Amino acid sequence: MELTEGEVAEKMKGLTLADEDVPLVHELDLDKIPAGRISKLWVVLFEDALKPMTVPVIIAKGQRNEVD
Repeated sequence: MELTEGEVAEKMKGLTLADEDVPLVHELDLDKIPAGRISKLWVVLFEDALKPMTVPVIIAKGQRNEVD
């Protein structure tokens, strides 16, 4: 099934990192990232006199299923 351009654009809306509610972190601790969802973060690489240098990060962390 192929998506139309409009359907692709609609699905991509939630992937933007321009939102102000995206957290800014100084270190990436994957244990603190919730499982079973896609998380968006800004990671600080370094800080200078003007502002921090950051990079956007998207993490897709799956849920672990226990096998008996």
